[in-house]
Amino acid sequence: MDKVFNNPYRVLGLVSPITSKELAKRTSDLETFVDFGKVKDYPLDMSASNNLPIRALESIKDAARNLESDNDRVSNALFWFYQYDTVDEIAFEAIENNNYRKAYELWDSHILSSSNPKFSWLINANVISLFELKSSGFVYGKLYEVIERYGSIIKELDKVKTNALQSNKNIVDNSSISKTMIDSLVEYASSMEGSVLELLGAFSGYAEDMKDYAESKIINPYITEIQDVVDEVERGLTEEESWAVYGLVYKLKDKESLVRELDLYCNNYKVQRVVNDYADTAKRCSVFANNELEESGFAKDIIDWAHELPAYGEVKSNIADNKNKLEEIIEEESVNKIFINIFAYLEKEIYSIADAEWLLNKMVAELNVITVQSAKEEELFRSLAGACAFKLIGKILEVYKDTFEEFKEQPDLDKLNATIDKCYNLMSKIQREFLYIDIDYETEESIKKAYAHISSERSDLQQAVKKAGSKNYLPVVATQDKPIIGGALYTISNMTGMNSTYLRVGYVIAALFTGFWPLIVLYAVMTIIKSFIENNAK
Repeated sequence: MDKVFNNPYRVLGLVSPITSKELAKRTSDLETFVDFGKVKDYPLDMSASNNLPIRALESIKDAARNLESDNDRVSNALFWFYQYDTVDEIAFEAIENNNYRKAYELWDSHILSSSNPKFSWLINANVISLFELKSSGFVYGKLYEVIERYGSIIKELDKVKTNALQSNKNIVDNSSISKTMIDSLVEYASSMEGSVLELLGAFSGYAEDMKDYAESKIINPYITEIQDVVDEVERGLTEEESWAVYGLVYKLKDKESLVRELDLYCNNYKVQRVVNDYADTAKRCSVFANNELEESGFAKDIIDWAHELPAYGEVKSNIADNKNKLEEIIEEESVNKIFINIFAYLEKEIYSIADAEWLLNKMVAELNVITVQSAKEEELFRSLAGACAFKLIGKILEVYKDTFEEFKEQPDLDKLNATIDKCYNLMSKIQREFLYIDIDYETEESIKKAYAHISSERSDLQQAVKKAGSKNYLPVVATQDKPIIGGALYTISNMTGMNSTYLRVGYVIAALFTGFWPLIVLYAVMTIIKSFIENNAK
């Protein structure tokens, strides 16, 4: 510590207090020794510390100049030996015999046993401690003690000034002296390994203004270092090429340990502000990566990191919101990737039963290879599987209905029978294939009902064809024992919840007015089932 090792009092071989005459005489004597090429030693040089003072002509003159003003004389007196009472004299004798430990223990014991230790004991114990830190290795605990003692010395500054200057009349400012002392201690701590932030607590016993000053001296360099990087990254996000964000994020992450350490040891408004700026900038990098680079994975890594950083208030809340939104976006992208083929199949047009069968094979093959990893994906899988089934069933019923429309213009039982056979075969295949696919209960029931209906209509039609024999038309009047009518009305009743009696009345009225009951009833069946399936699909 330069304030101790190159202290003007030490260079001149003096111990406070001194008079101006003593200062002038000692300066002259040393300059004479140097002129004759001799090096003068003094009892309190601490020569055994292997850190001897430099007594060259220039250093002697500098030391003298640094003790000319009252302010400099008091300030430097705080960092070199001070003789005030007999305890100091006894301890100095131990130092002259290179027994530094004995001297320290003498001062330390008096400090600990006194409710109001003398300022000279505190100063002298600190000088020995600082030499030990230099020779034996830096220990924050020891420096912590030194700083606490200087807090007690500051409270005795008026006594120090009066004694060191041999007068009550001086213009030395206590605040200026205290700040200079704090500057020296913080500078020394900053030059050592470890974090100077650990010393914040050592200043807790200082007066409030001095404690705030010490805190600022310690944390301001950290704040400046962090803020400089934050500003650089923010400029980069608006001015640099988009690819530069990778390097900017690396620079930002390089300061994470500093941010966490600062947040751990200090929680004032300036620290909270820079900590928030840091975390918010990390969030902005994530937004940039997602929006500009379209790198959602990289953006997710950044926002996850930002979410773990210390942050306060609205900034912390915004980071959490961004994280949730980004996760939703990524999940949607993942879902789209998993189900992309199914979405494509659902958009395909189906022009025939053959097309429907081809699409069924494709859909089933794709559904069988899809692997879901979350409850949400599983739910969507079931919905899409159901939509596939409804799309195919809808085409079957549409073909069936269109065939009856044709039958109205040109009755052809063979064609009608062949068509319903195709519809029935495809419906049977749908039921078999979807038996091994994870679908919801509603879809499963709808497939069963559709199969049962097609199967019933096929059976009814086959019986009608058989009874019609060689006729190519159906009779105008139907009796209740004809299963095609009962089956159709029963299906409509089950699907719509309408009373079957009302349906039968409607059927009779329609038959009387049109004379072509099969078309009306079956067209109604087809329309209602199709509407039912489409609504379920939605």
